[in-house]
Amino acid sequence: MSTTPTIRSAIVRDYDAGTHTATVQMAGSHLSYLAGVPVALDIDASLVTAGARAGIVFFDDSNPAGACLAFIY
Repeated sequence: MSTTPTIRSAIVRDYDAGTHTATVQMAGSHLSYLAGVPVALDIDASLVTAGARAGIVFFDDSNPAGACLAFIY
């Protein structure tokens, strides 16, 4: 079964340089945070700062653990 990826807006709240993962707050939700979101390897760590706006790709909407921070804007 194939699903279409979804891109959603988020705000970076924390970044772990050791694992190259981020904690993000989904746009429009004050309570919805995702921790341990992998950051795309081509994004420089200096860009993943608290407060930065990010695009999160969900490959399967029913599994947020499969998300990826794809870009900073």
